[in-house]
Amino acid sequence: MRAKEVLFLEGSPASAAWVLFSGRVNITCSSSKGRRRILETILPGELFGTLCRVFSRDPAYPCSAEAATDGVALRFAEREFSGLLHGNAPLLEKMCVLCSHRLNDMRHLPRIAMEAPQVRLAFVLSRLMRVYGPRIPVKEREVAEAAGLAVETAYRAFADLRAARLVATRAHGIIALDPAAIRALWEDAPRLNARQHPVLGGGLTARRLDPDPPTMLAKRVGAPRLLVL
Repeated sequence: MRAKEVLFLEGSPASAAWVLFSGRVNITCSSSKGRRRILETILPGELFGTLCRVFSRDPAYPCSAEAATDGVALRFAEREFSGLLHGNAPLLEKMCVLCSHRLNDMRHLPRIAMEAPQVRLAFVLSRLMRVYGPRIPVKEREVAEAAGLAVETAYRAFADLRAARLVATRAHGIIALDPAAIRALWEDAPRLNARQHPVLGGGLTARRLDPDPPTMLAKRVGAPRLLVL
């Protein structure tokens, strides 16, 4: 796929399911006035275009999917995907888990968009850990873009995470040294004292350096509905 390539359109028949291998895909919807909102960013290793078809006789995509970057996405045609689902209880169970995770993530997006950069990175890293485990084959730059952070802000925020021994960065990607602490960083953020927290203490300065607060993640705030793909 190429950046800005449309994979499917809102309202069109759900004729295929997708798995993203590399790059990023934006899930969007349009208002009655034609304004587009980014609801979610699909990361490598995640399924999309799947959940709208479960238990539906005439499935349609509730939103659109557009490639945010160049990458590789595998497309399963309707017959192939139906064949995989038929009589496959483990796969259906995994799709239910995916649905639960997706709804939970979207519930937190408005809050995450207003959090410190380290918290936003922790949120994206937690999503990636669900797919890859602690060894994440995704570069810092891609994680920063998915979190909607400017380059300088992301550099400082990752430095804080490394200093706290939460992550280590390698040429092949990122290693989560303390997955539980990474998850706790974004889950417990509303209850943390940012100035005293070892990771967030320096993060308030980094937050002020972000030159573009209404980033990709922030644009998702106020989405008119929760949609599950």
